[in-house]
Amino acid sequence: MADILRSWGCSRLQDHAGGPLCTQVKLFPFDIQDKLTHATAENASYSLATAAVAGLIAGYCVMILRSRGRAVTVGASVAALYGALYVLLQNQDYSLLMGSVGLFVVLAVVMFLTRRIDWTASGSSP
Repeated sequence: MADILRSWGCSRLQDHAGGPLCTQVKLFPFDIQDKLTHATAENASYSLATAAVAGLIAGYCVMILRSRGRAVTVGASVAALYGALYVLLQNQDYSLLMGSVGLFVVLAVVMFLTRRIDWTASGSSP
């Protein structure tokens, strides 16, 4: 969507390269928890994994997008997404409500940002 809205020029391969990396956020905490022994090992390991993945994605985006500002925006968005997921996982009693409200907000933002895109015209930019 960023390519459509801003014409950033990412190929599909570059756009999807971060997907498999995002799965590492689930694997890193288990590896880090094995090395940490104190009571906050879960929080620390999730924070370290989030920082590592968001930093790597932002660094990759610097090279692809040729702009540090855009890369920081992407990295911050990834970190915010993982932060929201962490909050949802920690608040199990309200996770369905929070997830529904969050999804509503995300869909509202996507609808607002794409309101002027002509999806029927192929190959033209907004």
